Amino acid sequence: MYNRRSAIGRVVSTIALATLMACGINAQAADYPGKPIRIAVPYPAGGGTDTIARLMSSQLSQRWGQPLRCDL
Repeated sequence: MYNRRSAIGRVVSTIALATLMACGINAQAADYPGKPIRIAVPYPAGGGTDTIARLMSSQLSQRWGQPLRCDL
């Protein structure tokens, strides 16, 4: 059964879907992350955990192409 209310509903939902799809395309175009990635190391500097975190951040930085920083 065809009526005016269902036709308007289809038009509105089609416009909403097109708008959401256009917004999603623009959101993916931005570079993420915009700042260096920080790794929080909850142990003192010079320990084994700190050494491993620094080695991992060096490798991940090269692989991801983003700067990484270890915070103590």
